[in-house]
Amino acid sequence: QQWPAVIERSRAFIAARKESPRLVEAYDALLAASQATPGIPAPAVRTTIDARIALRPDPMSYALGANLLLARRADLPHVEQLADLGKTVGERFIRENESSYKLDGKVQASLDRNAATFADIAGWALFLEGDVTGAEARLAEAARLFRNNDINNQLHLAELSTRKGDRSVAEEHYLDALSLNSTPEQRARAEAALFKLRASTGDSFAA
Repeated sequence: QQWPAVIERSRAFIAARKESPRLVEAYDALLAASQATPGIPAPAVRTTIDARIALRPDPMSYALGANLLLARRADLPHVEQLADLGKTVGERFIRENESSYKLDGKVQASLDRNAATFADIAGWALFLEGDVTGAEARLAEAARLFRNNDINNQLHLAELSTRKGDRSVAEEHYLDALSLNSTPEQRARAEAALFKLRASTGDSFAA
């Protein structure tokens, strides 16, 4: 897909049709383009995020917006606000649709995953800000709620442990990450990080 063309069309649509019911789609296209185009500066990304959330404040928009800013290591206090608000919005959405969950325990599982998602986002923002203690608390909360089954959370915990100098714990998290379902990009990231960790201690790589 030609992302510059997507950006141009979306911005033109937004400028010309401010009352259109398809405005959310145009902002979603801009967010997708921002995800695929790391060169888009953080201030422009935040403007898109805030406009999208103002139109339709759903959990996805908070999570995607926060992750786009995290990828740029930018506006981290705002990321923490998005995580806090996103958790609340997600909980409300689940409660409002509680009758659609057919299986016992499904509601609680959804609440846990929602809370875990935003705890991990907040924890990683704190880590990038240098607050290791705060990051550890939020990332551990996410791990508990995810039941250690989320690859991004395991990678975050591994980097936290490396920062703390707990290399054996970091290696465990990388190995846990490699045992989970992942995209090729996530697996390559975990393997490269584990290789770097083991190389720093003189160990060989054998996941």
